[in-house]
Amino acid sequence: MLDVTLRDGGYVNNWQFGEDATRLILNKLNESGIELIEAGFISQKEPASTGRTIYPSFEAANAQVAHLAGTAQVACMINYGAYSADDIPSYHGKGVGTIRVAFHSKDLHGALHLCEQIAAKGYKVFVQPMATTGFTEDELEYLMTSCNQFVPEAVYIVDSFGTMQREDVFRLLRYYDAHLNAGISIGFHSHNNLQLAFPNAQEILRADVTHNLIIDSSVFGMGRGAGNLCTELIAMFLNEHYDKTYQLVPILEIIDTCLNAIFIKTPWGYSVPYYVAAINQCHPNYATYLLNKQTLGVQQINIILSQIPRENKRSFDPSLAEKVYLEYQARSIDDTDTLTRLRDYFSGRPLLLLAPGKSITTHHEQIESFIRQKQPRVVAINFIPNGLPMDTLFLSNTKRFASMKELEDLFVIATSNIPAQPTFRMVNYTSLINPGHSETDNAGLMLLRLLQKLGFTDIHFAGYDGFDVDIHENYYDDQLINNTITEIFIERNKSVSEQLQVLMKTMQIHFLTPTRYVH
Repeated sequence: MLDVTLRDGGYVNNWQFGEDATRLILNKLNESGIELIEAGFISQKEPASTGRTIYPSFEAANAQVAHLAGTAQVACMINYGAYSADDIPSYHGKGVGTIRVAFHSKDLHGALHLCEQIAAKGYKVFVQPMATTGFTEDELEYLMTSCNQFVPEAVYIVDSFGTMQREDVFRLLRYYDAHLNAGISIGFHSHNNLQLAFPNAQEILRADVTHNLIIDSSVFGMGRGAGNLCTELIAMFLNEHYDKTYQLVPILEIIDTCLNAIFIKTPWGYSVPYYVAAINQCHPNYATYLLNKQTLGVQQINIILSQIPRENKRSFDPSLAEKVYLEYQARSIDDTDTLTRLRDYFSGRPLLLLAPGKSITTHHEQIESFIRQKQPRVVAINFIPNGLPMDTLFLSNTKRFASMKELEDLFVIATSNIPAQPTFRMVNYTSLINPGHSETDNAGLMLLRLLQKLGFTDIHFAGYDGFDVDIHENYYDDQLINNTITEIFIERNKSVSEQLQVLMKTMQIHFLTPTRYVH
């Protein structure tokens, strides 16, 4: 077994485990009897950072694991291109003794040369061809031939996107077993997008092969998106069926002491969007990116992922993800007549915009009092409030729209990314967004821009609270909650705040309830 918690698990928390937790995880894995422990990444592209399991040098990685005493071998991963072979010191029998080199098919020749150079310096080398099912027959043949010449410790089957079926696993396993020299181990690294990490590992272990097998896993399945094979599950399986003696309690202590707190803050594991990423053969970060928009349902995410060019699917490109997202949303229409009618509709009365922040509950009386006294047009944004009067609904979120019913009696303004209905007043989506910011199509900002275009510059706002790191504090109704990592909330607040400051130079925006956007 090879545990990858401190490396692959780090995608969840940006590798910020902290000194104490990193040391505890290393010690408990060592205590469990797992043969190989991956301590993290080594990358010259990363600055030194205490408590983070991406190390800027071999010296830093060795310092992190120097205290370990036991039989476990310590590994680290290098992504091809992240470390110069000339700067790698020779291995002298202590610290990190195994180097895993991860690479994509386009870098096959250069990566194998790097592997050979690292092996010549005394390290055990694990060859990690990412998304192995994407390699051509010629590339696999070159991989086998080259590895047989310099003899790495292991060559891996890597299920980068969690899409491999039993037939894919066995095809590659048989090929490796037939073509690799006997002394080279075969490794298997999986992800759990289709809930197949555990069954595929079991099938590999039961297979009739002549090579030694190495199975990767992480404690509690910690890993980006759908996560990985669970260390505690595969260890138990090996104990029960292959006479292994892994100690399970130290692994469970890692979950209890370190990982539960991370999971509560930033959960991982199987979900429908990651399933959709898998069936579209896409890098899971595309699903994460679209999911964090909080504007799309699964159907829309599936359509967008299907539109990503094949050559771009295996490596995540955030600029491409944003481009495809905006292209999907941008259904251009001529809204000239609609804008004229909206100008008449909003004239003559104060304007109150309602967002679904928790403050519309905590400040309910103040909002009701304002409505009684001022008799405003009340425009609810992507939701229908309980207990507050409203006469207008602004729709820009397809996911929210899909869950709404009985809109016939409301005056509905919808952006052109929303499926048009006979009674909706449709306005152009692209004219209201701000592609220059990470929060491109925040609904509150879009409505403010629409009102600005119509000539209304004195606006009252309630429930536009901004985001708290506690997801249960973000909406007046828990059914509106979306699981998003803390960093996204912080970035979202910053982006909206910056855009509001620009709008407020030409608009008077009065907040009836507390907001994190304006200080």
